[in-house]
Amino acid sequence: MMPAPQSPSWVSLRYLLDGMVTVNRDIVVAAPTVDARAIEENGLFLALSGAQSHGLVYADQAIRGGVAAIVYEAGDGIDCLVQKVKSQHDICLIELSNLSAHVSEIAARYYQRPSENMPVIGVTGTNGKTSVSHFVAQALSVDGMTCGVIGTLGWGNPNNLIPTVNTTPDAASVQQQLAQLLSEGSRVVAMEVSSHGLDQGRVNAVEFQGAVFTNLSHDHLDYHQTMEAYGDAKLALFKTPSLEFAVLNQDDAFSQDILNALSADVSVLMFSRFKQQDEVACLLISNERLTVNGLSFDVSFNGCSTHVQSALLGKFNVDNLVASMAVLMAMGYAFKEAAVKIQTVTNV
Repeated sequence: MMPAPQSPSWVSLRYLLDGMVTVNRDIVVAAPTVDARAIEENGLFLALSGAQSHGLVYADQAIRGGVAAIVYEAGDGIDCLVQKVKSQHDICLIELSNLSAHVSEIAARYYQRPSENMPVIGVTGTNGKTSVSHFVAQALSVDGMTCGVIGTLGWGNPNNLIPTVNTTPDAASVQQQLAQLLSEGSRVVAMEVSSHGLDQGRVNAVEFQGAVFTNLSHDHLDYHQTMEAYGDAKLALFKTPSLEFAVLNQDDAFSQDILNALSADVSVLMFSRFKQQDEVACLLISNERLTVNGLSFDVSFNGCSTHVQSALLGKFNVDNLVASMAVLMAMGYAFKEAAVKIQTVTNV
């Protein structure tokens, strides 16, 4: 691949599309986006094929916004749209097959791969993604570390979130948000990763250091149709080449599927309510108590035990807290230090 240009604002189109499609006449472009309403002057519009319409329908809007080039997804029935744009505008127009799968990489190139420069922890599962991502960010912030989040409640600093439309934003926005969090001093980002986002390639170029699996239940089958397809979408996170550690809910049967899919060099930390085999690194939960003032429980690991007291409510938050504790341990915190930190988190 050709070397990246030095300017973070104006980038060679040929560089952004290198290895994907031939660019006969190179130009420089500003930020890529899949939303014609968000085009900036000299920007790059990535026109995707959607469930209801093709992004080229909004080409006029993008051109009015000052777009420098349009890359559009190849597909049946769009010839008239393409000819309309060509006949009405003198604009750089490039066709790219399977553009949806390439957006994350295009945006990562533009923003100089922000996930290479800070740990990104992906959290997936039917339930608990929001809580675990926020708990991890809160716990890491105890010592003054700046941590960002991306998810259902928004993105940014956990105390000052910018709203998002989807749990996992579109692929271009994910890279833009990671880049901004990095530039604003975030040292870690905890990110909710939905099955929709995984299936649609929104995080294809995110270099996750860690991944968390909370649970899998019969949800989102309107989209995935079958539990097998739903599970396969989740597995994509754990097949990320950059992955260094995984935190898994041993009490959910799908964890075995994840273990089977993981690379041998990925370290694994489980959490469970049942005694595990000695060779399995597992945080064992016991003596759970739920009261009107919160919850308490014991956690054991490698012969050590500690007590956790929290103002959070609900048995489900025991799982969320222990999953968050496991993330901290995977990132290098000692067992009891991690336990102390998770006791400081508050509800989201």
